[in-house]
Amino acid sequence: MDPCSIPSLCLAVAGLCYSAYTQLAQFIEASRIAHSTWRGFNDEIKALENVLHSISSSLEKSDLLRRYAPRHENQHWLNVGASVNDCERSIKAFLMLLESIKVSEELHSLIAKPLQQFRLNQSTQTMTVIRNQIVSYKDTLSVSLQMISV
Repeated sequence: MDPCSIPSLCLAVAGLCYSAYTQLAQFIEASRIAHSTWRGFNDEIKALENVLHSISSSLEKSDLLRRYAPRHENQHWLNVGASVNDCERSIKAFLMLLESIKVSEELHSLIAKPLQQFRLNQSTQTMTVIRNQIVSYKDTLSVSLQMISV
């Protein structure tokens, strides 16, 4: 073996070890707050679900109001209803995803936190897609509701 290749190999191994150490440290830190992250997502979705439920019940009660509304305003009410339905479907999908991430309370905390973080990491892309859908529906709702109130 060439004398110069030994220090090069040692540096490469040291770099690999350092990279593995930093990734493991980041995972451990994220694992410490995994349950808080999950709870935050869950609370956020539950709050939005309550708002959508209120809008949905208001839409059902305001059927008479929409019947006598001008045609363009009636279209906005239809858009609101469609956006509420779409958003509710996305919320249900997000809640099912959160439920699949949730770790049983019987598991020892040394296992539960890393497992939950691992599940969160595995679901990140799906969560991002669903959250983007929800934001899109929320924006559509906002525009339609603003146009109705104008």
